[in-house]
Amino acid sequence: MLSAVEAATRSFIYELTGRTEQIPTFLEEVLRASTLQGDTVWQPVMHALLARVYAREGRTEQAIESAHQAVMIARNSDEMGHEAWVHYTEGMVLAAHAPTDAQEALRESLRLARELEMRPLEARCMLEMGLLSCGSIPGRHDHLSTAARMFKDMDMKFWQEKTIQAQSELGGNAANR
Repeated sequence: MLSAVEAATRSFIYELTGRTEQIPTFLEEVLRASTLQGDTVWQPVMHALLARVYAREGRTEQAIESAHQAVMIARNSDEMGHEAWVHYTEGMVLAAHAPTDAQEALRESLRLARELEMRPLEARCMLEMGLLSCGSIPGRHDHLSTAARMFKDMDMKFWQEKTIQAQSELGGNAANR
């Protein structure tokens, strides 16, 4: 059986080469095998990857279920770093369908990211909270400004530009997500 890291790498390769239809089945098989073998350390990450794939495919209920499962497994295994990332994924999955729940998931991810000094994740949470439609416009601007500053400080140009674009869209037409 492949390790979880190998499975994640293969999933990304499938995605990059346009073979996305293979990803859900592949990840589902890896999860089943790791459960049978009692190897649960990377299961939260695998469930989070699966949630993202399901969400991208429009399989919303399965995406939400997989994201929630990722959170439960991470919490039960005391893998705080994994838990921070899977809360972030949960927030991303919930953003279009339940923005208030997404905000709660992102806040928990942000709390853990700060506690664990995971600055890139902290900045990504701020960006996503700024994009959520449930926040007030001034609050969203504050989140986006903080994210832009953090990305600049970390020299993460791609994310900084994405955040600046979001600020522009929010300021110009109060775009919701």
